[in-house]
Amino acid sequence: MVRSICGEKSKQWDFALAQAEFAYNSAVHSATGRSPFSIVYQKVPRHAINLIKLPKTYKGNAAAESMTNEVQSMQQQVHKKLEVTNAKYKKAVDKHLKERLFLELDVVMVFLRKEIFYVGSYNKLKPKKYGSYKAKDPKERLKEPGVGSDRTNGRHENRSILMITIGPFELPSDV
Repeated sequence: MVRSICGEKSKQWDFALAQAEFAYNSAVHSATGRSPFSIVYQKVPRHAINLIKLPKTYKGNAAAESMTNEVQSMQQQVHKKLEVTNAKYKKAVDKHLKERLFLELDVVMVFLRKEIFYVGSYNKLKPKKYGSYKAKDPKERLKEPGVGSDRTNGRHENRSILMITIGPFELPSDV
């Protein structure tokens, strides 16, 4: 955006930051249905024509109450809009997800993501796949910290079922 505002004067990019910031803050985002400025400050940002000073009137508590009601209703609208948008995104992502069900004693392999390791213990040369394990009954898997495997090899990972992927174990084709 800064590049398009600067045009041919690319070395004067710092003069365009204020204009780019104003454009971003006044743009309506699709997820919330409002601009970031209007969410934070409860009003539409002022444009050049809005800088004319108007006489102020004192309304007292009635204005404070109406402002409080407006803020709360706007926050509820943004919250509902975000819930609808997130549900739409989740539906689109879940369309491509396939549920994998393993029977008891099926041979599986565990794929660990980078986020499962404690800070400082992750190394890109560490193995990401561990296998072959025998899958346990799903009811037992939720009770035990072994994440459904019959051994843990003394690893010190942060146990989180959301950070792993369990897939079928397949022997390499060259064996």
